[in-house]
Amino acid sequence: MEAENKHVKQRRVFYADFESSINPMTGEHEFMSYGLYDTAAKKYMCDYDLSRMFYYLLNDVWFCPEDHFYIYFHNAMNYDANFILRYVLKTKECENWGIKVIMKSSNRLQKLVFYVTKNERRKVIHIVDTYLFLTMSLEKIVSSIRKDNLFTNQENFHRFFEVFHRRYPCVSDEDIDHILRKNIFPYKFFTDSSKLDTPMAEFIEIFEPREANLVYFGEKVKLQDLENSYRDTSHVIDVFDCTDARDYHDLYLCCDVMQLADVFERTMNILWESHHIHLTRYLGMPSASWAAFLRHDPSMKIPLYQNTFFAEFFKSVSQC
Repeated sequence: MEAENKHVKQRRVFYADFESSINPMTGEHEFMSYGLYDTAAKKYMCDYDLSRMFYYLLNDVWFCPEDHFYIYFHNAMNYDANFILRYVLKTKECENWGIKVIMKSSNRLQKLVFYVTKNERRKVIHIVDTYLFLTMSLEKIVSSIRKDNLFTNQENFHRFFEVFHRRYPCVSDEDIDHILRKNIFPYKFFTDSSKLDTPMAEFIEIFEPREANLVYFGEKVKLQDLENSYRDTSHVIDVFDCTDARDYHDLYLCCDVMQLADVFERTMNILWESHHIHLTRYLGMPSASWAAFLRHDPSMKIPLYQNTFFAEFFKSVSQC
């Protein structure tokens, strides 16, 4: 318990998400923007230059008392972690950083850890994937928590409402509650960052229920989905006064980051209250569950295993 309490005091938690442009010829993803929420400062920021995110970490909050920065992404190890690792390896200011890469398999990252020393202070930056704890899409997790009652949603997603009230002060609680239901997003439309400046009159046409528009969305989006969402998308664009694709993109990105912040903070609080374990200490839910199991009965003794099955089991748990 003392180790858990000491650890909690040493960590500062952030939630983030990246959006990328997709090269239509190669299918390659390139960094386009980031959204970052600092739980301690209750501050959300969005920008299109990854160096500014690191500037915030290495300058604006560098002298905070916490020694460990945990930056949580959902499903980060597909692209987000690769963008970060690529940036660190190519940036001169990061050349003296210590880097620890934890692999889940031979070609898949599980966690990134950076050891940074600056102005005689040392910080450890952890890039962590919440999908290793919550193995569902963020949309499904939010749908399972969101209710039809506005006051319940304001309680369960209080960070979401707080940030949106600051960013969109003229928007009602009912309309903020409305966008908790994640809308479809035309990822494949953004072939480069210049697409962000597309005027809204042109951008809204992408959401019209036509077969030709399906190429701008993921494979799971069908014509029926466009028909069901077009009126809703038009309403959101009007209410939040989106004048171009950038405004809609910023709105969508903020939704993702703040939903993740509320969902994962809720999960961490539940496990802390029920089992006194803090998820920042673990790589994923298997190792966190194992720790909770052992803590349930501290007097329990585990016998020495005598075959390879148990050896492989404990080895796999230590890596999850």
